[in-house]
Amino acid sequence: MIFGCFGFGGGEPDREAAGRIRSCIQSEGLIFHRVNSDNFEGGFFLHERNPRTEADFYYCDEKTGVSVLMWGTIYNKKELSQEYFGGEPASCPELAARLYGIKGSRLAAEMNGDFTIFINDNNRRAFLVRDQLGVSPAAYVAERNSVSFSTDIMALCSAMEGETDREYLMSYLRFTDRRKCLNKRVRKLLPSKVLEIAPQGIGERWYPSGRIEPLKGLTPEKVVSDLRRLTEDAVRIRSDNRYTAGAHVSGGIDSGIVAAIARGEYASQPSFDGFSWSPESYTAAGAPYDERELVRSTATYCGVTAVFSDLDGRSFARAAESYRENQGFYSESRTVEQAAERGVNLLFSGWGGDEFISTGRRGIELDLLRGLRFGAYLKFNKGSGLRGLVSNKIDFVVKPLFGFTGRDERLSRRSDAHYLRHRYQKTPRRLLRDFYFHTSRRQMHMRLLRFYHLQERCEAWAAMGWRRGIEYRYPLLDSRIVKYVMGIPSETLAAMGGYRPLARGVAEGLLPGPVINEWRKNDPVYWEWMSGLQKDAAKAFFGEVGGWREIPEMDFLDFDRLEGDIATLMSGGRIDDERALYRTVVYMRGVAGEDKR
Repeated sequence: MIFGCFGFGGGEPDREAAGRIRSCIQSEGLIFHRVNSDNFEGGFFLHERNPRTEADFYYCDEKTGVSVLMWGTIYNKKELSQEYFGGEPASCPELAARLYGIKGSRLAAEMNGDFTIFINDNNRRAFLVRDQLGVSPAAYVAERNSVSFSTDIMALCSAMEGETDREYLMSYLRFTDRRKCLNKRVRKLLPSKVLEIAPQGIGERWYPSGRIEPLKGLTPEKVVSDLRRLTEDAVRIRSDNRYTAGAHVSGGIDSGIVAAIARGEYASQPSFDGFSWSPESYTAAGAPYDERELVRSTATYCGVTAVFSDLDGRSFARAAESYRENQGFYSESRTVEQAAERGVNLLFSGWGGDEFISTGRRGIELDLLRGLRFGAYLKFNKGSGLRGLVSNKIDFVVKPLFGFTGRDERLSRRSDAHYLRHRYQKTPRRLLRDFYFHTSRRQMHMRLLRFYHLQERCEAWAAMGWRRGIEYRYPLLDSRIVKYVMGIPSETLAAMGGYRPLARGVAEGLLPGPVINEWRKNDPVYWEWMSGLQKDAAKAFFGEVGGWREIPEMDFLDFDRLEGDIATLMSGGRIDDERALYRTVVYMRGVAGEDKR
């Protein structure tokens, strides 16, 4: 993690604010390294369990005075060094400093990596740069003559004075703008953006990240071959033999692909752990299928050790009380603890697969009809029958094109918002648009990036993991894969047919058949188990709900309904939606605890 305060326009850095940010980040195992000058106060945190060194975080060019503070990795470092500097070896911060000398603030245009880079050019100017997809976190606070920033966004929010953003607090009860922070003064630097800090002021702008051109001459076989090669390379460049690696293994195809390839990259590692959120011994009577069987099948096939969650009532309640630490990712918070206990300090994840390499039907039919490819459209729907053809046209053409959502989606949103006051229940139209609506497949992909759920998880997990010395790698969010998938003509995807044809093609030979062919997404065993944990924790928190009325920032809750339903349950009565009650109480308990800090 990196942070700092930069003084500009003749101003001094806010050293007191830097001290507060440092205190909010500091935890057991973290080792602070100070970086300071006349116009800067800050530094970085190493971890005693992680192999990163000072050279991975900081570089200062003694000749020019340019200094770089960096969190993350440039994966094409070798190629960039070869192109611009004759292959001379350099750390990532040193390479960034050298590229800045050539390209200025456009230094990240050709980088493939997950990074946040702060550059102090010793000329009263500085730049904060974030990677193309926003895998690495970056946020800042601008004041009159000083800018404070951090890659631990929650720590920055806690350190700076400012009003709490209610929309952020409602993020588990309603679609909200996920680019917002707990503290209204804190702004996230968006992906592919650079923040320039100069004597005359500050400003954000996009840096060039390459055009996405339609790909030509593709056959289904070439698409699968290209994506297999890109995926294998994305895992390879994210592998580092300094680390002890593991991976998420959910039983799904995306995590399975990543885990299988990563296991090969770490073939000399005696044991390679595959972490599942599902419980090992819980019995769910009548569940239509058990995803744990897929986890075990993947693990056996790939030579991975399956590690199931041992989250119990006590540890779940403790996680629910630590919102600042996990931001609601309770299952992953226990996975991080398990990984640390087993000596793992690098976790590979298949996150981002659903939005790109595992793309399904969304957007394809719209592209075919708009391009007047009626024969391809009918062939794509072959075997659906008249009823299926009409249903597909409604779901994949009419709804996204004209802005409708289905009954199930509306009921789900209504359940989530059940305990919000009426004025807060309605989801802003622009958020529904980014998640559900589109006029083309490319626009669908772009809007999912803009919706920001991908980056939000990466931000939360980066901070949560680093406090225990663990880093994450997301190979399916490699910018080359994202751009390639967006460039595939929809007609080519339609010709491939089937369910998630890209991912299934890549998975051939990597995963067992039952995993490749499983189409169900939500694990019924996990969700039944999780509902039980939420229920028990919520009941333990019932007595605290009345006190939440005194927290002004939680005035969006309908306390009359919430406390009324709690009283009904406690007296043995029934309410409309018990799960909504338990879910609301558990998440709001975390928010209430955060407010008290």
